[in-house]
Amino acid sequence: MGETDMAGVLDADPPALRDAASRLADLAASVAAAGRAFPGDAPLADAPATAAALAARIAEWRAWTTASAATLQHAADALAFAAEAWEATDTAVAGMLLRNLPSSESR
Repeated sequence: MGETDMAGVLDADPPALRDAASRLADLAASVAAAGRAFPGDAPLADAPATAAALAARIAEWRAWTTASAATLQHAADALAFAAEAWEATDTAVAGMLLRNLPSSESR
């Protein structure tokens, strides 16, 4: 993974998380509204329209979550890359420190 891959993750921002929470709240509200639309004595004439509207919202959410999963995978890949880079840096620094320690022969 290169620097350009990492740049996409660094550009990601918390508004995306707020957007996810907002979309989830909207979907929950739609489901709740659909449940209230059909009390026990209500006519079922509106059922197809309400069901279609709810299905459309669920499809929208499914598409959004699929796209979000790709973004999360990208972020996970970038974090794995960062962890590998950090480990390599840590190993290099440890090696430099060990090479610069006075040897037992020079004491």
